[in-house]
Amino acid sequence: MTEQKKGVTTHDAKLRVLTRGAGFTYTVSREQIDEYRKWPLDRRLKWLFYANKMRRLLPKKTIEVQEAFHQEKI
Repeated sequence: MTEQKKGVTTHDAKLRVLTRGAGFTYTVSREQIDEYRKWPLDRRLKWLFYANKMRRLLPKKTIEVQEAFHQEKI
């Protein structure tokens, strides 16, 4: 298995809409969590840094919709 295929990635996370119609959860396998825990701390921090950086680059309207979704307003 290559370095890129190990651990938790956006491709591995399964988006599941909650039954009440608002919010969401990600389902991640125990194996994916265990692999992520094996990553060195600096790699995990970089992963989080780039995820946050990517989100900041989204259009303002997209972020507003995401926030409304997270707050179960839509």
